[in-house]
Amino acid sequence: MESKPIAPKVEPVVALEKKRPKPTAEQERLRIQCRRGLTTSCETLQTLLQESCDGGDFYSCTRLGRRYHAGQGGLKDVVLAAKLWERACEGGYLEGCLELGVSYMRGDGVEEDKARAVSLYMKACEGGSMVACFNLGDAFESAKGIGRNYTRAAKYLTKACDAELWYGCNRLAFLHHRGNGVEVDRLRAFELWEKACDNGLVKACGNLGVAYSRGHGVLRDPIRASEVFDKACAEGHATSCYNLGLMFLRGEDLSADEERAKTLLQAACDNGHKNACTQLK
Repeated sequence: MESKPIAPKVEPVVALEKKRPKPTAEQERLRIQCRRGLTTSCETLQTLLQESCDGGDFYSCTRLGRRYHAGQGGLKDVVLAAKLWERACEGGYLEGCLELGVSYMRGDGVEEDKARAVSLYMKACEGGSMVACFNLGDAFESAKGIGRNYTRAAKYLTKACDAELWYGCNRLAFLHHRGNGVEVDRLRAFELWEKACDNGLVKACGNLGVAYSRGHGVLRDPIRASEVFDKACAEGHATSCYNLGLMFLRGEDLSADEERAKTLLQAACDNGHKNACTQLK
């Protein structure tokens, strides 16, 4: 099973805050025009966001920081992005704290300081940012900037999962599967992977397929495993393509089909799965 974080870009950078202000109609119009390549609209939007930021609108500071970080409108400046997020965080806007924490964790626009990143995640999580709670759980589980503490990892990943951050549920499932910070409970792990998979998290589907194939938390069901692997493979999950390919290659639980196996292993290889590439040689 895969144990690496599945949040986008290692640590997610978009907090789920219900009270996030909405962009003005003018800002939204300019944003759409900017995405269509209208340079003047990009420049005008940058100016409006800067004016709002200077006026104490810390959401605008955060948005502007994201634009500079991504190079939207042709203006990429990760150092300035970090400064804008710091300003937003100091003004009490949690998404700014979260973004700044990610910058410190990666050393992106600031000198790497994982302990500082964890502190910022903690501030944002305690203020209600569930993505920050996920990042905090990841930090405690992986010993990023803080001592490894599986119990606290489980606490924060549970908060993220309860808020329907499905990648939080996926990571929490591993803790239950292995008994890290919680009692071993493979049924609970299975249920978490199933829930995350049902809500569209492809990697969770891959883990669910493994649970079915090995009988972890559920009666062993190779046919159901193959169905789940097939679904995840179709959505580009390389490990699921690999696992399904091996099932067809070995013919232990499914009828052997060498051609189908090769097709699946090639798909896995094409998506970066090294073991699949080796299997094809």
